[in-house]
Amino acid sequence: MVGADDEEWNQTVVDELRLNDELSREASDLSGGYARKLDLTLALIKQPEFLFLDEPLAALDDVSKAQLLEFLDEYTDMGNTVVVSSHYVDAFEPYLDHVTLMHDGEVLFDEPIAQLELGEADSLQSHYVQTVLDREDASAFEQTLVE
Repeated sequence: MVGADDEEWNQTVVDELRLNDELSREASDLSGGYARKLDLTLALIKQPEFLFLDEPLAALDDVSKAQLLEFLDEYTDMGNTVVVSSHYVDAFEPYLDHVTLMHDGEVLFDEPIAQLELGEADSLQSHYVQTVLDREDASAFEQTLVE
């Protein structure tokens, strides 16, 4: 909703995150899922050009996850950037433009999704898992050489 005034945008965010029925409740009385939605709403209210989210799908039910992913996709279509840190690679895969995958503090790959070669893997999640397992196998093999 580019050009939406603050009140219209606020209502859009509340509607999209399905918080209308919870607006009269105290934040401390919300369930984990609704508390997460409130956090996301507060992050989105000012329409930041860059939105950084850490595990945004945590505590959300499957329907809420799908709705949030669709909304974030629309938000990026408005020209905004969303950076997500998540263990749920597969949930975000259809929405990615760029991927940086880390394991144990090491960057495994960092490139546009269109340039990422998955090899024999059928998904980004599978590629990530296989990359980690291959590295751990190589590390274990190197360790046996040292001993």
